[in-house]
Amino acid sequence: MGNWYSTTQPEKLGLDANWLNTAEWQSLATSFASKGYHLYKYDAKRRRAYPPDAERNLDSEYPYARIVEDCSADKEARLEFPVSRGMRVWPARDSLGHEVMIRLVTKAGDPPDEWLIYKKLQEVFDDPRNHTLPAVAEAFYECCAFVVTPRWDTNAIGRTEIFYDNLAQILDMTETFLEGLEFLHENRIAHCNIREENMVMNALTDMYQGYHNLRDPAEVQYAFIDFGSAIFFPEDTDISQALIPRPVDASILDEGTTKQEMYNPFTEDVRLLMLALQSHVRKRSEANLKANSIRNPDFPP
Repeated sequence: MGNWYSTTQPEKLGLDANWLNTAEWQSLATSFASKGYHLYKYDAKRRRAYPPDAERNLDSEYPYARIVEDCSADKEARLEFPVSRGMRVWPARDSLGHEVMIRLVTKAGDPPDEWLIYKKLQEVFDDPRNHTLPAVAEAFYECCAFVVTPRWDTNAIGRTEIFYDNLAQILDMTETFLEGLEFLHENRIAHCNIREENMVMNALTDMYQGYHNLRDPAEVQYAFIDFGSAIFFPEDTDISQALIPRPVDASILDEGTTKQEMYNPFTEDVRLLMLALQSHVRKRSEANLKANSIRNPDFPP
């Protein structure tokens, strides 16, 4: 496990690190299989991972994602996993056939915040404002700790092919993420990596297909994922006054900022969420609604 690259070491980020991590994941296949988790198989030629031979369960009850069937000849094609996303996570299928993600949360020498955050979020998981994924299992190997969560990796806001069918669906999604971020901050968790790929919905879809009827508030659920950059502040922290050095590997840096600049991570979370909603929801939802009204003159606003 000594070659496992950490996302907390920005100088080691890059494609080479992904390929090395792929080897580390595959070395754990037997260990995870003994625990009932069958890792996806890596295809070196395509640089993607594909579902294992274990039988798939189409039961989509919570907490597992809805697997949306379509006319695709290869029903498993939508489940392929690009290795470029494999720094800390790897897909698997459990012994009951559910699609899950296994995440390396901490290893020797890493900051412990992510592990503490997962523990905290499980303590308060029954709160309806907690829009994160449950940890269905924990696993330990040598110096590393892993959590297993349901696999929800359909981008909730950046996928233009997953249409909003009415205004209520737009508001439901927006309010859910606003509520979820408020809840994290209430528990003194600054996410520090708010971007579209870390905002998901309970669906596994074909990235090349378009979908209606996936955002019905009675069925859809949304969640924040990836707390690898998150910071867990003490309970008595005044979040309006919290200041930390801006990290060198911040995903979005304003022009002219430097890594020495102090910033408020809670304020930054809000700013980045607003940017995401502005960029991916407001403009695109206007186009979705216009298209729906043209297709159906009786389409309700």
